[in-house]
Amino acid sequence: MGMLLHLIGYSAIGIAGGIMIVEGSLSGWFIIIGTFVLAMRDTIKELEQID
Repeated sequence: MGMLLHLIGYSAIGIAGGIMIVEGSLSGWFIIIGTFVLAMRDTIKELEQID
């Protein structure tokens, strides 16, 4: 259940970053890259707990 909530939260942040990029803001890229890194880290932790 926690994994699904994380994905929903990261998707919302990613969409917000995408809107910022469309508006011409460079910080949108940093938000998307940072969110991707956090999502990967959380995914790896979740997979380790399953094993």
